[in-house]
Amino acid sequence: MFMCATCATNSTPTTSPTTPSRSSRPCAGVGIGCVPRMNSPNKMNSTSSRSTTMSDSRRPSADRPSMQRVVMVTVTWITGLAILLFAAGLLYTFHVQIHQQTGQLLLQIARTEADGVISELEHGVHVHDMSVTLPTLRGEIADKYALAFDADCRVLAATDNITVQRVPRSWCTDKLKLGDQRLFHTDALAEPRLRAAWFVARRPDGSPLVFVAGVHDEMVHASVYRTAWVVVLLALVLLGVVLLAAWLVSRRLSTDLGALSATCEQITERAADLDDAELERQLAVADSAPSELAALAATVRDLVRRLNRMVQVQNRFIAEAAHELRTPLTALQGELELTLRRERSPEEYREALERALADARRLSGLYDGLLRAARTQSEEIISARIALDAAVADSLERFAGRLAEAGVRVEFDPGDARWAVRGDKVACARVLDNLFSNVVRHSSASTLSVRLESVREPLGTSGPVDQVVVHIEDDGDGIDADPSELFVPFAADSRAGHGLGLFITEKLMRKQGGALEYVAGPGGAHWLLRFRAVD
Repeated sequence: MFMCATCATNSTPTTSPTTPSRSSRPCAGVGIGCVPRMNSPNKMNSTSSRSTTMSDSRRPSADRPSMQRVVMVTVTWITGLAILLFAAGLLYTFHVQIHQQTGQLLLQIARTEADGVISELEHGVHVHDMSVTLPTLRGEIADKYALAFDADCRVLAATDNITVQRVPRSWCTDKLKLGDQRLFHTDALAEPRLRAAWFVARRPDGSPLVFVAGVHDEMVHASVYRTAWVVVLLALVLLGVVLLAAWLVSRRLSTDLGALSATCEQITERAADLDDAELERQLAVADSAPSELAALAATVRDLVRRLNRMVQVQNRFIAEAAHELRTPLTALQGELELTLRRERSPEEYREALERALADARRLSGLYDGLLRAARTQSEEIISARIALDAAVADSLERFAGRLAEAGVRVEFDPGDARWAVRGDKVACARVLDNLFSNVVRHSSASTLSVRLESVREPLGTSGPVDQVVVHIEDDGDGIDADPSELFVPFAADSRAGHGLGLFITEKLMRKQGGALEYVAGPGGAHWLLRFRAVD
């Protein structure tokens, strides 16, 4: 469950400007009975329409089922089908077992009657008139039907509930062998249909004597039906217990998720004003909450942090871009206004125009950098197999003249290995060109060392993966900017331009599934380009 936290932070209401009672407590967390603190009526009126519109857009459709309903319907179908199949299998098993055991019982009774009469044949042929306990769950008592007949189909002895004097002729036409036994149904001995069994015995003179034992067939079926009702009742009880448990679990999950959703909606309007501690308190999770819910809350907190950072970077980017654009424009405007205040010599006009041209070029360069940064965000990356050593060699060849003109000696030895990586050929070339361009323009280096290395290390949020790392080192002045601000636009020092090149380079590496890292240390700059290796 979520824990309700009390805070004094104002939140924009989305309902009518009704002032809460003094007993209501303001809440910034998730829980029941939490009332958000109201702003002043003027401030609330200015934002109520916008908040209401946003709330309506976030409100789920009435046609969309709730999670509790989805869980209940799913559990009902799955559990109901499983219980139905189980009950059907159990009923079939009971049906087969009861009929088989009843048949075995009747055979045993017929054989017992035969053994008793043959051992005491001098007392005459007789059968015992007694009840039979059926092999069912309740052990029902049924009347026994028994008789003995000879090869001429004459009934020699029978229980009181059998009145026939002769059995059907078909029973006597078959050759009766000693020890023959048979299970059958018949309605020739009594009015109700009987489930019966016979056993063939022999007299001392060799003539056959057949003993028949039976019970009402309806009694057997009735016992099966009663067992079926017991099974159905137990299945319904089991289904009810499962549904109750599913309802309780889904209700708890729905309550917790609903509380999380309500909290997210409350903090939407002021997410940018929440720090990490406030987010932890707003989305606090009780110890008894499921681990999945705790993970979801942590994901929401991380998402809000990321969004806040993105908004801050965007706002900073806009502010810095506006400032950087205004600086050359102001200088250009001032230079032109100053030039036009009085008549000047041709040499003075030329100097003024050259200064204006420098400002215009600076403005054009900034525009180009902003355009490349914007295109990088939406540029499509075509991932393919790249020979990284060849890509590095091509980029160094493109900058060979500029590096030589700047007095930079290049040390590059690709070795004999095949450095195959996964990336975009154009993006990879842009990354290398940007870094080599920085060496020429900003490092004051005399030596540039480029080497490739194969490693297996963590990359981003992934575990250890096979990588090819490009080390780019120079012995220049290094970087004076804060390493944590290297990849933020306009954060680099003045000698590094506007800071857009590293921002673009880092974006391109991440879009290729790699990473750009700066190794801080004495001396010049040391960059690591991490690419995913392929076989």
